[in-house]
Amino acid sequence: MALPAALDFEGATLDVVDRDSLPWLRLLQIGGALGYASPEKAMSKLYNEHADEFTDAMTAVVKLDTAGGKQDVRIFSARGCWLLGMFARTERAKAFLEMG
Repeated sequence: MALPAALDFEGATLDVVDRDSLPWLRLLQIGGALGYASPEKAMSKLYNEHADEFTDAMTAVVKLDTAGGKQDVRIFSARGCWLLGMFARTERAKAFLEMG
């Protein structure tokens, strides 16, 4: 079964990255879905504060096409997304956790 190209969470579009036939999501888009006003800054801070909690099975940096061309992008597995949701302090975090 093919993975969907994208997921929708309360109006936020999350592009699915196919990694070994498993869905992974981009850090910046997860931050938008969680409701952070400045998702890049907030999510980088959130991840850096808890980086030791994540395993290689939860997060990776891969080269992906972006609006600015091919760039290194941090992505997260379903388990990694769940952990980000646990650390998030936004109103949308609880609903995000229920999605997984």
